[in-house]
Amino acid sequence: MVTKDILPVLKEFDYPLKDKMIECSLMIPILISEAHSARFDAKITGLELLNKAMSASNRMVVYLEEIRDIYGNKFERVLIEELIKKYFYNRRKIFHLYKAWEKFDKQDREEK
Repeated sequence: MVTKDILPVLKEFDYPLKDKMIECSLMIPILISEAHSARFDAKITGLELLNKAMSASNRMVVYLEEIRDIYGNKFERVLIEELIKKYFYNRRKIFHLYKAWEKFDKQDREEK
């Protein structure tokens, strides 16, 4: 939704963080997939990557709030608010995944 609904409108303005926002939105699923791959061989690395994905979700919320506050009359407020909710929801889901992996990591260490 960011690339489809937000970026075309932002092209009309000089939002200085536009490129960082694009990179951030695209990095979240990549970080999660890398974390999943690292989970089996380098558990700490997997958790660190999930932490970065949570951080990227938080940054996306900040970017969207800035856009809403600066260019609010150019966007449907409902659209921005829905995207913010989705990034908060995704962050919460990543956090639960982080906690689950952390729990399994502790169990693995206790078994050894």
